[in-house]
Amino acid sequence: MFPNIWQIKLRLRYPNSRVINGNMDRICPIDPIYWITQGCRQIFENMRPGESEMFLLRFGIDLIPRILDLLWLILQLFIFSKAVTIISGLQSSISLRYKLMSTLAWYSLFVVGLLSSKG
Repeated sequence: MFPNIWQIKLRLRYPNSRVINGNMDRICPIDPIYWITQGCRQIFENMRPGESEMFLLRFGIDLIPRILDLLWLILQLFIFSKAVTIISGLQSSISLRYKLMSTLAWYSLFVVGLLSSKG
């Protein structure tokens, strides 16, 4: 039996893969992304009609607040770094001691803001 184009593409993409039980259909690449996509494909293929939509809906409902929290944290870190840069630039004529104190003050405000946003 000759390999089809899909098997040839797999062989070219994963040159250090092995064949399981001498069957060309069972190429086993060493690639975590391949295994994740294959696992997701098998999960959705084995679901009954309508289950995949419910799975995605539940997964999205669980994941969206975490993504929003992460984006909020990144935004706060960005604002904090910009504020420290601006204050350091404005106070370039002041001694290092005052720069350090203002940076610590901004950092403490940032931490208080983080704690208050977490509730």
